[in-house]
Amino acid sequence: MKIAVHILFFNQTKWILKALSNCGPFVDKIYIAWSKNPWSYGKNSKNFKNNSDLEILKKSEFYHKIETITGEWKLDEEERNECLKRAKNDNMDYLITQDADEFYTFDGYKKLIESIKNNPDYDYYTTPWICFWKDFKHVLVAEDNNIINGYPEIAINLRKNIKFIRCRRPNSTNHKRLDSICYHMCFVFDKDEDEDCWDKINTWGHSNEFNIDKWYKEKWIKWKPSTENLHPTNPKAWAKAIEYTGILPEVLL
Repeated sequence: MKIAVHILFFNQTKWILKALSNCGPFVDKIYIAWSKNPWSYGKNSKNFKNNSDLEILKKSEFYHKIETITGEWKLDEEERNECLKRAKNDNMDYLITQDADEFYTFDGYKKLIESIKNNPDYDYYTTPWICFWKDFKHVLVAEDNNIINGYPEIAINLRKNIKFIRCRRPNSTNHKRLDSICYHMCFVFDKDEDEDCWDKINTWGHSNEFNIDKWYKEKWIKWKPSTENLHPTNPKAWAKAIEYTGILPEVLL
């Protein structure tokens, strides 16, 4: 059984080598998709460019597993489907979705792979995640204060006629929920990296779903521990950020 992972490499220089160190020991192939220009969701997206250089990939000890895919894509799912197509052509059996700011403990990654192999007939797989805010010491919670605040799609069965239809969501409901926690550094930016946060919200797959200027000023720049309703498109999903004292994946330590 061959398992590949795909990573979209757009303005993710900060995380990419750590992500490669995280997935590299466990997968047979790593597809890195790179485009000069962002997707077309945001009204100002044309003003932004990809500042991540593919040359940095050569610093990874898993460079021999990497295949780069360069192109221009208007939609998130178009870019992911290009990776999926390439993986199918290479006779991979499963394709993991791991964005560059998503991580697992090594035991968690190993368990994730084993769980897929032990449950091979589902169309896709989900797993719980913890979303971090500002730094490694704060996580986002819904109104119930549960630090597990979502179950993202993290792997597709390439033996099935499945594809991405909206960002990482596939065209199926036949899935199995696994239990390897994904640690999502989705909004971890140091104070001197506020501009990187601005770039992210202007270029990601949800840029057309909220008032970017208002959210950036009120929720990001003016944030304090008492600030509520932090999610850009579904405010109550991230009711607030609380202190986190749990473990972190080894590659982040």
